Amino acid sequence: MQNHKYFINKNKSCTYYFYYEKNSFTFLNLHFLNSIKHSSKQYVIYADDCLLSNKFLKKHHITFKKIIRNKISLPKEFLK
Repeated sequence: MQNHKYFINKNKSCTYYFYYEKNSFTFLNLHFLNSIKHSSKQYVIYADDCLLSNKFLKKHHITFKKIIRNKISLPKEFLK
């Protein structure tokens, strides 16, 4: 079972995190990645911005998704 505060879903090969704080911006960075203790083949991480290079993201199988603050809603696959 996943105990991470921002964990939202997991399937066979991918783990999803929604790194959101109502009153502050969030940044996908090494500090956040070090808080993830669960190993996965692929990660999708939602945050306000990303401070990591595309090369780093690709090497570590991370897909960054930018949170649009005007309309915060989860993709349909998380609402099942």
